[in-house]
Amino acid sequence: MHAPDVVVVGGGLAGLSSAYTLARAGVRVTLVERDAPGSGASGAAAGMLAAQHEPEADGPFYRLCVHSRDLWPELAGDLLAETGVDVELARGGIVSLADTPDAEDHLGLQATWQAAGGQAVRWWTPAAVQAHLPGAAATRGALWAVADGQVEAPRAVQALHLACVRRGVTFHVGTQVLGFQTTGRRVVGVDTTAGPISAGTVVLAAGVWSGALASWLGVRLPMFPVKGQMLALRPDGPGTGPWTARLTPVYGSGCYLVPKRDGRVVVGATAEPEAGFDRRVTVGAVARLGQAAAALIPDLERAPLVATWSGLRPGTPDRLPHLGPLPGWEGVVAATGHFRNGVLLTPVTGQVVADLCTGRTPAVDLQAFDPGRFAFGTAHCADPEVAPCRQAGAVACPYRVQD
Repeated sequence: MHAPDVVVVGGGLAGLSSAYTLARAGVRVTLVERDAPGSGASGAAAGMLAAQHEPEADGPFYRLCVHSRDLWPELAGDLLAETGVDVELARGGIVSLADTPDAEDHLGLQATWQAAGGQAVRWWTPAAVQAHLPGAAATRGALWAVADGQVEAPRAVQALHLACVRRGVTFHVGTQVLGFQTTGRRVVGVDTTAGPISAGTVVLAAGVWSGALASWLGVRLPMFPVKGQMLALRPDGPGTGPWTARLTPVYGSGCYLVPKRDGRVVVGATAEPEAGFDRRVTVGAVARLGQAAAALIPDLERAPLVATWSGLRPGTPDRLPHLGPLPGWEGVVAATGHFRNGVLLTPVTGQVVADLCTGRTPAVDLQAFDPGRFAFGTAHCADPEVAPCRQAGAVACPYRVQD
């Protein structure tokens, strides 16, 4: 058997999309996953394509998000044709409620700069909110990002996994990476519990574990888990309406609501960097999410609770992904740190990784996402109050990040 051209470490959406796009380009790919595909943050995600909600301002991250969102219809169509699996792409927009004065001010500014940049945004009056979200609590209005949407994340994992298999990707599941094979300053493979695997390029797409893997090469790739607890309701009659029929996610100040095709409404999500790698669901978090959902749409208080779960999002100090060559080494590419935008960034991540691994110039500017951006203290924590070093009471930032 020929050695693979590329070894992808990690079987979440970033790794699967990378492997799939590479395989479509004729590259021999092996994927190594410590558990099962989608067993981490990808399988736990609500699946929102919130390109116009997540970024705080125009810039490289906003443009990356919008570009990737607009790639999803083609990817969804390709996966359906290849595998028969429908990822349940819905483009009914995403609504952000102005349920506080601060939210009204923030969303008003968002609407202004996004409209100026050519994005489809609409401002709903309180009356329009009631028309589209019957039974919603009183608001000051809402921002409707018309082109945003959602997919069903577990089905996206399933479709990409099956498409990879059909494209000839070799999978080693339940397999841990133990180290890297190197020649000089070039990575030439990985050592695993299934044996050594040589390759021309290694892709680090291991989510919250990517920083530990990079440290074996002496590279500081700041990563930390941000626990997100979630629940699902199944409203019957009250609490449903045009927003559920259109599969339109709704954001409020305390939670988001994501209606699914099977009748569930997913409610999320906590953000708990202090939890570390603890994925246990807690009664306090479930209660807070339930109360927040009922505060947005009071009838949801009577909706049956059908499931609870959690995931560990791969966070970075500036909330931007690590996307590009690992500093100081040849033959290794990082595709990780997507935080809560892993589903949204799935298509563009695959394209960028495939370009880098095959010697092409990516279509997007990667400077803001350079995995080496923390090496000299030039980046900033997005929120120093939630950074793990602050939670632990450290005086100096261990990542040498200025804040």
